[in-house]
Amino acid sequence: MDIKEYENFYHVDISTQIDNRWRNDSVLAIVKDSRRYSILIKARDKEEIKRRFIVDNKDRAGKRHNKKIVAIIYSYLLYKSLCDFLEAKPLLLCRDVRPERAVMHFLRKIAHFLGNPSILNREIKFRKRIEFETEEKLPKSLAGKYAKKVYQGKIQPVKIINKDEIEELIEIIGKIS
Repeated sequence: MDIKEYENFYHVDISTQIDNRWRNDSVLAIVKDSRRYSILIKARDKEEIKRRFIVDNKDRAGKRHNKKIVAIIYSYLLYKSLCDFLEAKPLLLCRDVRPERAVMHFLRKIAHFLGNPSILNREIKFRKRIEFETEEKLPKSLAGKYAKKVYQGKIQPVKIINKDEIEELIEIIGKIS
């Protein structure tokens, strides 16, 4: 794929990484030109998930488990965004949550679990130089600045994850993790 195709993608970015600051809200944003979508998960809901699923031991297995939980949360936010913002095709995801393989795996599992696998009928790529066959640094994500403004409260989010959705997410984590 050529670097010229970079602008054809809807860019996805997250402000305040899910696991960097459990006590802060996180915003996932999707942007292409003037078309924008944002979804916010409140800090108190993240704290609840952390309390129930994140382990304190820092051995290899504990870190791996915690990364898996973060990937599920990110995938759920992305899934909810795609359900509301159907026009977002194709997608270019920032590499905020790794491994990328886990994000795609859990996104598929969530879509199947919630009975909507057709939501994934779109091209989804990660923001890597190799994807665009270039050695140059890729331009900044279009969604990063928007996500930051929503996080700072300068722009209202399109959607805020509600209590029922948090319960749904907790059930999903319990079943697929």
